[in-house]
Amino acid sequence: MNTQVNFRTNVFDLKTSQEVLFYLCAIESELYTARACRRLGLCQEREAPCELTDLENIVVSVGEAFGFFLYFLQRDVLPTLSEAGREVLSNLDRLGNDAGKEVWAWSMSNGKVNGEADEAIAALGF
Repeated sequence: MNTQVNFRTNVFDLKTSQEVLFYLCAIESELYTARACRRLGLCQEREAPCELTDLENIVVSVGEAFGFFLYFLQRDVLPTLSEAGREVLSNLDRLGNDAGKEVWAWSMSNGKVNGEADEAIAALGF
């Protein structure tokens, strides 16, 4: 992979266990930052009652990416996780919950639904 892996990387570009590890580390990094923001009271102002805070937007973006990743990991579409990858994976749900439990749960679920929908669309040949 010639480009730097981050949590916005297309999971289908992850060809090795090491690239998967870098991807999970990028997600972990975002969640550590989000958790710190929550702890310090940063990025939590709402511009309008019906809008997400900046912190919630971060958690949604990362959670959707993680849910999408998990969907295809469980479908054995992605490279096998290394031992280190399994260690990082086991930490991510806790970090996401610490950053914003309700938003994390919703966004991970939404990411999995998006993965399933993408797979269905691909099966139709689009």
